[in-house]
Amino acid sequence: DVANPFVPPDALGRAMTAASKDDRIQVHVMVQFLASYHYVARAMGIEDLRDLIPVTPLADCCSAAVKEGGKPMVMVLPNTRQEPEMIEIETVIREAREKLLNAGILVYERLKDALKALAAVSAYQERKTAMLAAEEGP
Repeated sequence: DVANPFVPPDALGRAMTAASKDDRIQVHVMVQFLASYHYVARAMGIEDLRDLIPVTPLADCCSAAVKEGGKPMVMVLPNTRQEPEMIEIETVIREAREKLLNAGILVYERLKDALKALAAVSAYQERKTAMLAAEEGP
């Protein structure tokens, strides 16, 4: 748990790679609140959010961490801000979603949906393992 939306992607990648060495870690779940960058950009006088949000480095570091660490990852990109002045963040979230999906990382808008998908995969694997064990017999 990093708990800071402004941690540089390379630091996130290093953290995921290190966590992948722990056998108790089976999958990485990352939640990125990209809307947080909107307020920072405005305070810094940056007009285009893409000049501030590290979309490509984020996708690259996540992809590299998955490959190096050997553990899968899901990304949650919530869009909780619906004000008209926040419309630009939707474009950035779509761009991030596309880059992450192209890097082989599943992307969800809600954490609940990501966890439901992981639970379904886990249940499937448990059933498959039980069926294979039953076919092999005692």
